[in-house]
Order: sequence, then structure tokens, then C-alpha cells
Amino acid sequence: MSKNFGTKLKKFLTNVICWFMPTKQLRRRFRYGFFRRNLVIIENGKERRPRLFELPNVIVNDTDKSCVVKVELPQQKHFALDVLFSNTKDSVIVFHKGCLGEWHIDCHERSNYVDIGQDSVTTGVTMILVGNIVKLGKGSFISAGCRIWGDGHSVLSLETGEVLNKPVLASSYEEAMKSDNPGTISLGDNVWVGERVTLTKGAQVPANCVVGIAAVVTKKFTEENCVIAGVPAAVRKRGIFWDKPTPIAMDAIVQAKKKKSNK
Repeated sequence: MSKNFGTKLKKFLTNVICWFMPTKQLRRRFRYGFFRRNLVIIENGKERRPRLFELPNVIVNDTDKSCVVKVELPQQKHFALDVLFSNTKDSVIVFHKGCLGEWHIDCHERSNYVDIGQDSVTTGVTMILVGNIVKLGKGSFISAGCRIWGDGHSVLSLETGEVLNKPVLASSYEEAMKSDNPGTISLGDNVWVGERVTLTKGAQVPANCVVGIAAVVTKKFTEENCVIAGVPAAVRKRGIFWDKPTPIAMDAIVQAKKKKSNK
């Protein structure tokens, strides 16, 4: 009874204090870990604690000390990160410099290791991880509504009762980054992922590929410079390369180069 009263009182006082805070980000940081004890800043190759108002859009809930988020400076102005460690331990998330957009990561249980490559961009991605390894290469571009999904429930053999989808857990971040575990979720360098794509455990897309809108990627692909699309995803086109300018702008650039070369 007293414990329940204490919980309600804490919630009430938190709501009262948040009422007077001027911004949504301050309110969220107060609720989910104002001092961000699990956040580490990497600057010039050295690690340090974050300053009070540094990276204000990075929110990490206070949790087990074995769970760490590392953010390398400098980051883009519009870089926002929201990490929830839910009853989690032994997990590490690393963002290399120059990332952009809103990243939402929920980690459960243990041994979640995430590495986000330099200059990666998203317009809204959600990761739900349960003992997963995620590696995103340099220049990854992930569109809105994408989900990176670990196994949240067990699949059992009807005959033996054995768990069929259990992950192969790494013992450290360093081991996870060297691992060639087939259950790893990965994107190579310069991969464009369209809107509402789902990447499940074992989804691996090599460099310079495009993943089509609403595709469901469940397996490892090995051929670079491809369009991958469909449910389940498959290679639909080969011999491509993508770049950030729009088709109209890029066509103008190509035509200008042709005219210049013909002179």
C-alpha cells in the first residue's frame, strides 16, 4: 500500500514540475533521465560525459550502467535520438559523426549492439531490439515509417519444444562488430531505404542498393548496386547506382556533362 502511494506521489510531483518546464524536450529529459548518465560523448577520439545542455535532442532513460549510448561529435543540427532501455543490460549503441533525423530505439533484455555509420540520415525510423546486432553503413538513408525489428516472441518446435528463433548473442560491442552472425541486421554503405520498409532479424543489404517502398526484408542479399523490393523482398533490378538529387536535377546534370564532353 505504501509503495503504491509512493509511486503515485512521485508521478504527481513529476507532472507538477514538468508543467512549469518551457519545452517538450526538457519535460521528456526530466521524465526519462535528466542527467543522461548512460550517454557518452566522443570528441576527437576521446570519451567524456555530456554537458548539461549539450545535444538537447538526445534522450536516454536512466537504466543499468552496462547500457551505454555513445555519440560522436560533430552531429548535424537536426539530430534527435530517443533511446529506451527496458529492463536491459549489456547493450551499446554508437552513433558516428554527421548523422541526421529522428532515431527511436527500444532495447529489451540484453546484448543489443547497434552501430550507426557516419553521415547516416533518417526521416523517422524505429528499432525494436531483443538481443540483436544492427550495423548501418556510412551514408545510409532511411525514409519515414521504417522499422528494424527483432524477435519479440518465441517460435517453438511443436515436436521438441525447442526455441527455433533464439539469437546468437555477442558478449561485447567489439565482438558484435566483428561478428558475421547470420542474424545480424545490416545495411552497407550508401543504401537508400524507402518508406515503410521492415527489416527483420537476418536482413542484410549490401552497398549502393535501393530498398523499395513497403518492402519486407528477411534475409541476406549479397549483390551490390541492386533494387530490392517486394514482400518478401527480392532483387528486382541490377546495375544501378543512386544519388541524392531528384531525377529532374540529376538529369540536368547528366545532360550538361554530355554537352560539355561533345564540345
